[in-house]
Amino acid sequence: MVKGKYSEIKKGTIHFLLIALVFLMGCSESQNWVHTLQGSSDHWEASLEIKPVDNDPNVEAVYVGKIRLKSQVKLKSAHYEVQIRGGNPAGNLRHDLIKLQNHETVKIFESIPNFVTPIFHKSMTEEELASIFSDLKFKISWEDDNGQHVEEIILGTITIGR
Repeated sequence: MVKGKYSEIKKGTIHFLLIALVFLMGCSESQNWVHTLQGSSDHWEASLEIKPVDNDPNVEAVYVGKIRLKSQVKLKSAHYEVQIRGGNPAGNLRHDLIKLQNHETVKIFESIPNFVTPIFHKSMTEEELASIFSDLKFKISWEDDNGQHVEEIILGTITIGR
């Protein structure tokens, strides 16, 4: 009879621990969605990722801008400007010229959406993102052996992360 009581207590403890573990896993589940807007021009590909932020209660998402050179050119210089709601990141790409010439995707900026942007979430629709980013443009200017060039890239292709 002692063996039976011990077995019952052990079963109850195991059930309690399993339930607690499942509950804690559900509470600490991180957000793993990423919404992506993409576009390309004759020489460049560009993307904007909207990623959730788990470790900062004041920030819900972050924008990550990336570009990639598609063509075979010898870059002497390159610069980018982005028109995005809530800010206009821009910068010189002199430190990334070799990566770009090797056709690597280069992260050009990471920024936090300002307070007037809507709340980003996993279940956003393509239409919601399209209305928020209807005017999203990347402008890339560069110099190569053939002179100075400028291309604008409209990011119109949307991939919803689930």
